[in-house]
Amino acid sequence: MMQDELTEALKGKRVAIIGDVMLDRYIVGSVSRMSPEAPVPVLLHEDSTARLGGAANVALNIKELGSTPYICGFTGEDEAGNELLSQIKSLGCTTDYMVQLPGRKTTVKTRLLGNNQHLLRLDYESSGQISFSMRTLMKERIRQLLEEELDIVILQDYNKGLLSEDVIAFTLRLCAEKGIFVAVDPKFDNFFSYRGVHLFKPNLKEIGQALGRAVQSEFTSLQQATDELNRHISAGYVMITLSDQGIYLAAANSPGKIMPTETSEVIDVCGAGDAVLAVSALMLQSGLGVEHVGHVANKAGKIVCQKIGVAPVLLTELIEDA
Repeated sequence: MMQDELTEALKGKRVAIIGDVMLDRYIVGSVSRMSPEAPVPVLLHEDSTARLGGAANVALNIKELGSTPYICGFTGEDEAGNELLSQIKSLGCTTDYMVQLPGRKTTVKTRLLGNNQHLLRLDYESSGQISFSMRTLMKERIRQLLEEELDIVILQDYNKGLLSEDVIAFTLRLCAEKGIFVAVDPKFDNFFSYRGVHLFKPNLKEIGQALGRAVQSEFTSLQQATDELNRHISAGYVMITLSDQGIYLAAANSPGKIMPTETSEVIDVCGAGDAVLAVSALMLQSGLGVEHVGHVANKAGKIVCQKIGVAPVLLTELIEDA
């Protein structure tokens, strides 16, 4: 695939990311002894950082690939929410479509890393569905966002309360009216509510949970699962990520294809799915074929897995040896 062709597919798009935003904190240090108080390691603090996570990390990937992200989601009225909004602004992205909801916690995932190893994760969140009045407010923000001249809408679902069945239906109806390409990263709740989307990207575990049976990472099992899934949602493309075994991608009414990933050292898988989704949505909306999309999406996931913590894939990294 030519570098110019890939660059043209990834750059210059206007992309809305609607979904569950979060803040990823990292407490990094070294471990040289065990605690005398309990059989746990003692982490000697060296550094603390915070990064955009969840749907906000998808937006960061879109930005780094050369396109323009618009983020729509909610935070709590708390310190973490203010910090998350500040980071979105520093990305050069408007916060006009973000809402701070009273009585709601901003989702924060705090990871403790010692000697480059993941020791513990602490989650701070409210994960129940938001109230009817809050959903009405979020629908209005979504309606306003979809007045922008958009090329793609990405729905990033982490089951943190925004993408309820009615919010999904509302968003998909408006996207259909405007002819906007829609890509989805689903979670278990409302898995089959994303009917008629252009790209549907679960991982192997998620599609097995949704179908209520084990799905294996081999062609026949994946094809059968995709056929069963499409009887519910009729997606244009189904992409199933297979962890270190690569990606399965199928266009509607066509046999799918497994595209293995290159063997490499995996340092941290956090954020790999966000990068794969961003790259795949941009490329498929540009009309590129399954083989090209699978190859580049695999490369994006591999690059992110070689970085510590949630981190985006860069355009320069992708077009190298494209």
